[in-house]
Amino acid sequence: MDNLLSTPEPAGGIPIAIPRESAGGPSKRSAKSAKECKSPSTKPSEKGVSQSQSQKQSEKPTERATDTAAGPPVPYKPTWRNDLCGLDAIPGAVKWEGPQRIKTCQLDEPTKAKFSPLEPNDLRMVIRAVIPILKSEPMLIEDVPFDVTIVGDIHGQFHDLVRLFKGDAKDGKEGWECMKYVFLGDYVDRGRQSIEVMTMLFILKCLHPDRIFLLRGNHEFYKVNKSYGFLMEFHDRYTNKRTVKGLFLLFNEAFCWMSLAAIVGNIYFCSHGGVSASAFTRRHMRGLYKPVYLSNEDSLIQDITWSDPAGGLRGSTFNKDRGSSLFFGFDELCKALASMNVVAIFRGHTFLDAGFANSWGVCFTVFTATNYQGRPTNGAVAYVDPTGKVHIQIMESDPVRTLWEDRVADEEGTPKESVEAKQADGVVGGTGQLTCM
Repeated sequence: MDNLLSTPEPAGGIPIAIPRESAGGPSKRSAKSAKECKSPSTKPSEKGVSQSQSQKQSEKPTERATDTAAGPPVPYKPTWRNDLCGLDAIPGAVKWEGPQRIKTCQLDEPTKAKFSPLEPNDLRMVIRAVIPILKSEPMLIEDVPFDVTIVGDIHGQFHDLVRLFKGDAKDGKEGWECMKYVFLGDYVDRGRQSIEVMTMLFILKCLHPDRIFLLRGNHEFYKVNKSYGFLMEFHDRYTNKRTVKGLFLLFNEAFCWMSLAAIVGNIYFCSHGGVSASAFTRRHMRGLYKPVYLSNEDSLIQDITWSDPAGGLRGSTFNKDRGSSLFFGFDELCKALASMNVVAIFRGHTFLDAGFANSWGVCFTVFTATNYQGRPTNGAVAYVDPTGKVHIQIMESDPVRTLWEDRVADEEGTPKESVEAKQADGVVGGTGQLTCM
């Protein structure tokens, strides 16, 4: 093919052939085309048509341009293959003889059943089993003994709940088998696994009703958890709208039967929020009846689940940061503790960087969720030993978990909470001291 000039192959792997004049001079076709181009009688339109036709003929991929003296056209053969995606097998390659990957389930049937996801009927069975137990407990549980762990807000962070139980494991037994727990509420919302948290706690309540005590927080009310993530979890897990609505309302029905407060060792009052400025006595607490559907049905219920302490305040005032309940000062707290015949209060409800705070020596705040809202914060629980002495146990922040949460939030486009929302949660520094607003 003397009339072809082979050029280096481009990135696509297809060779380009450029026709050129043979050694004996231009071909007859080339001379004729040149003569036509030089003719003054040729019209511009005919010239354009002639050039476009010659261009189309030269661009045909199935046939290479040849000289008339070179013989018949040579069919174009692609340089790639129809298999291996254009790649030839590596010469001398051998088959992999190392460990083969596992392609089938290696679990026996009983173990496999443990890995099965919870179906809607399973959740309904758990909730219907726990409701009678919650019904049997009074609004104020007064017989919780010492040697108990008091747990603050979990907020759907199932991994923190698992860490808590693993940390209390003894002699080969999990924490729920050898310890007693008082949970101060706010199990749901904001985290990603509120359903798992509530399901596990309800199951443990059914198995160990005298070891697990579940108090109600402000997020265990329908008007709150329908807007802060709990309802959205059901939409994410289930596609049937009737299933979503039914399970969500069934969980909230169980919340309506939860107790509001407990007294540990007859001296420590435990609730989610704090104390009330009105009718805060054991007799009034015993007079509250279940179920409770709305927190604003009674001012005592509203204050126990929503109130906050405030440093430097005398008496009490409206809680403008939360738009509900009240702030109480040290003097108001002392009166409330005296009327309840206790010496101190354990509460949650307030987010703390350090996980705990001790206000005035008689108001202990614990917040158990770590890395809360994407921040590298610690969590904490309070352990009351058999003698009644209080020990604060810190659950340190996991930097790997924080990084994972940040990446997921960035990918999902999760909006950051507003400054007002963080102030409503009582965000403070990491000093371990509660700064009330």
